[in-house]
Amino acid sequence: MKKNNHKKIGIITACILLNAQDIAAMSQISSSTKAPTTDRNYTELGPCASTGIDPALSFSLLSDTIQNGAPKQLETLLQEARQDSADVGMLRDKHGMNILMDAAGKGKIGHLTTLLDTPHLTEDQKNKLKNGQDYKGNTVLMYAMFAADTIAHSLTQTLAQPRNIALQNKEGYSALSYAAQKNKLATATKLIKLYANRQYTDQQGKKVYIVAQQDDKGRTPFMIALEHKNHTLAHRILNHTALSERERKAVASTPTNTNKTPSMEAAAQGNGALMRQIIHLSSNIALGTIDSKGHDLLDYALQSNQWAIIQQLEKEYCYVSQHGHKHLVRSIHAISRYPYPTSYHYQDTLHRVRHLVRNGASSQSRTVDGSTPLEHAHTTKNPDLMRILVPARL
Repeated sequence: MKKNNHKKIGIITACILLNAQDIAAMSQISSSTKAPTTDRNYTELGPCASTGIDPALSFSLLSDTIQNGAPKQLETLLQEARQDSADVGMLRDKHGMNILMDAAGKGKIGHLTTLLDTPHLTEDQKNKLKNGQDYKGNTVLMYAMFAADTIAHSLTQTLAQPRNIALQNKEGYSALSYAAQKNKLATATKLIKLYANRQYTDQQGKKVYIVAQQDDKGRTPFMIALEHKNHTLAHRILNHTALSERERKAVASTPTNTNKTPSMEAAAQGNGALMRQIIHLSSNIALGTIDSKGHDLLDYALQSNQWAIIQQLEKEYCYVSQHGHKHLVRSIHAISRYPYPTSYHYQDTLHRVRHLVRNGASSQSRTVDGSTPLEHAHTTKNPDLMRILVPARL
């Protein structure tokens, strides 16, 4: 009898322990699925369990229908969800993506139109879908930028509204930033027209043009387009007729967090036409800025061996003759690090010295310490350098 009692007590204890473990596990799951806190213009919606249908199952089912089914099948599912009192507007996947974002990202215009026009969703549910953001702050308009350009352009006309076009995600990306990165020319053109002559107040309380919004690295959509070598799109941003002169100047002159300017990026890529236009709009910033590493406009041209840009800088702005002696000294010091005259780095650096001198850099202009490039060359006792620099002094 006592043995049976001990068994019963053991079973009851095990059950209690098991239930305690289950409760602890459930609390961990609930805490891990809690929506993160946010900043910027991010509107927190968070997950919400609907009645009648499991949220995860509903999202999965609707997402699969968007991917593989027809819009009519989606309409049928929405009707069933309404009958079961499920709030489709609050259904999310594990990343916080709602079903309208899913349709936009896949470029499914028919399914997206069904979601927006169906009588089986209330206006409140539709507004939740249109104005929602995932847990990283991405909007439905941002998801649309991952579709083909023609589809993204069509989705932009449908989805863009005053509330969501200026929103940025947690990395500071806007819809236009994604369009610039993905090279969506038609879509970017449409967005710029919507952005034109509009401002918002940033976190520092400063009025900023929406077209010149910066991400967490300080890059505007224009700078992002340049970095991804989407030059046609960058040119379109800078020359869009809907933008005012002030907006164009803001686009051309806004540096990144490392103080890198659009003119530096254009010079590094050898785009002389775009660099000329940037300098025209923001000459003092484009020509006079030094980045956080101490590099100027000529540095970027030299590092990328953009000889045509160097010639352009001298011919149009006398830049090389004014700043070239500093770069001569840098190159002369670099030569001493390459002991083998036949090495690529030695020959490449020697070519830079030759090109600088040819384009106006003076071997007798004095640097900050009072010395000249020629005096630095004497210390290296390098005959190749002397052949280039001595005739330049005579």
